[in-house]
Amino acid sequence: MRGLVAQNDDLRIVGEVSASALDDALAATRADIVALGVEAEQEAMSTALVRRRHPLLRVLMLDVGGHHATMDEPDGRRRQVPELSPAVLLELLRGPMLP
Repeated sequence: MRGLVAQNDDLRIVGEVSASALDDALAATRADIVALGVEAEQEAMSTALVRRRHPLLRVLMLDVGGHHATMDEPDGRRRQVPELSPAVLLELLRGPMLP
């Protein structure tokens, strides 16, 4: 992801942190989106914890194998991507889904 973001001037990685430091990092960076590496069973728990503390944050969950992703938008919409590609990842990072 770092290489992909570095190639696009409209995106910026503001930090990489462990799960235990996530809240402090989000408060310090005022990020619009957080990308979490998760295993399938962690998705619901990860999203719920982040969403409770940061309700306007967009949450991108990437499986640890890098094959699929789930994007949770602040309005409750969820997009699941079974085959993740660089183009789809950029689309997810750039903005909320259109209705």
